Amino acid sequence: MANINILDKNHCTGCALCANICPKDAISLVADDEGFYSPVINDACVDCGICAQKCPQLSHAYTYEKEKTAYAVWADDKTRAKGGSGGVFPLIASKTVADGGIVYGAAFDKTPRRLEHIGVSCEKELDKLFKSKYVQSEMGFALRDAKEKLQSGKTVVFSGCPCQIDALKTYLGKDYDNLFTIDILCHGVPSPLAYNKFLDEITKGQEATGVDFRDKKWGWGKLIRVDLADNTSVYSQYNESYLRAFSNGQTMRNSCFNCKYACAERVGDITLGDFWGVEAYKEDWNDKKGTSLVLCNTEKGKNMIKKLRKQFA
Repeated sequence: MANINILDKNHCTGCALCANICPKDAISLVADDEGFYSPVINDACVDCGICAQKCPQLSHAYTYEKEKTAYAVWADDKTRAKGGSGGVFPLIASKTVADGGIVYGAAFDKTPRRLEHIGVSCEKELDKLFKSKYVQSEMGFALRDAKEKLQSGKTVVFSGCPCQIDALKTYLGKDYDNLFTIDILCHGVPSPLAYNKFLDEITKGQEATGVDFRDKKWGWGKLIRVDLADNTSVYSQYNESYLRAFSNGQTMRNSCFNCKYACAERVGDITLGDFWGVEAYKEDWNDKKGTSLVLCNTEKGKNMIKKLRKQFA
């Protein structure tokens, strides 16, 4: 039977569904020469073909609702400071954990050199998931873990790029009442290799202890802050190397140029993004602290925003 090797590299998103669903753990995601993680099959493979059968880029046609509701949203200033734009994700995450659920998203490992998808179930750890990260996250076995939590009855909020959300839904194979999904308006995923070269360049040999891709010290803009071991910080502006290359598509995964999710039809219960240009609709709404664009794509999404309305500024 056909295995995941039949998927053209220009269409593989690195979602890791194949590794998560393989019954023999015969697939690993390994960095290629550009730094992107792609599936590699080992000798444990028994040619069952489930990896190719379930691959979202080969076989899955996702479903969506055509009727959407769109909002421009602010949380309070304290919550907005935690987020990359208007602070909607921190509100959802905090409510989920407070109610006993678990939230999945991208977080840096022990150092800001490696970004991975993890689940968080305590308030003090949620900050790891907040704010934008302009580098592709390693999915690991987050899909398996989320399924286990769902089957145990826990409420699960899973956030990520649209291809990651589609991978989760395809892996699960059915809807769960206790699952809530958030996809982002994705510009594309930069290479972890390019990101680490940027860190080498900006730290000049010092140890990086933290990265904020959307520092708001001087307002809501595109400014990267890198914290160093000597308790100082260095900054990179939007027009400098890493963000300029990202904006121009020079560091993106090949599949991002063939993305089937770059359209109005969304895979998450809600879609979150930056509401750039909000002042064209309401002049006093661009206060430089961040405004979220929220697309409610399902009834779950609409109900979530209704529950949080009182916490919007």
